[in-house]
Amino acid sequence: MKLGTIKLLAPILLIAMMISGQLAHAESKKIIKWVDANGVTHYGDKPPMPDVNARQSSVLNKQGVTIDRTNNKVEKEATVAEEEGVSANQKRYDQALLATYATLEEIELARKRNVRIDELTLEELKQRRRNMQTESAEQFDKVALQKMEQQIRNQ
Repeated sequence: MKLGTIKLLAPILLIAMMISGQLAHAESKKIIKWVDANGVTHYGDKPPMPDVNARQSSVLNKQGVTIDRTNNKVEKEATVAEEEGVSANQKRYDQALLATYATLEEIELARKRNVRIDELTLEELKQRRRNMQTESAEQFDKVALQKMEQQIRNQ
């Protein structure tokens, strides 16, 4: 090659190498999308700072499609508070139960008594259903017998 050609190609090759390096570097970065506490959507290559009250952040691919979602500190705190609320309600329920009964044995006896009452009620309902089915069948038989008698008389 001639020296003039090399001088011409050197800057072009240098620019091409720089562009390809930039593209390779740009492809390796992730695009992060997040919504702040005011509802404003932000985009960047770094996630929001931990002290920022972002509602939600997402990692996007090159086409802009969400590939990963993360919930923020506020939502996590709300979930923890909700779980604590359930446990607090359970504690109040347990305290009321223990205030009503003197011992755990009394609680178990009351439970057994209530279950037995429910079982007896259920058995009574089953018996009433059987009786109604029997009455219904007897009524059907009477109607059928009356129709047959009328048909015999009409002949």
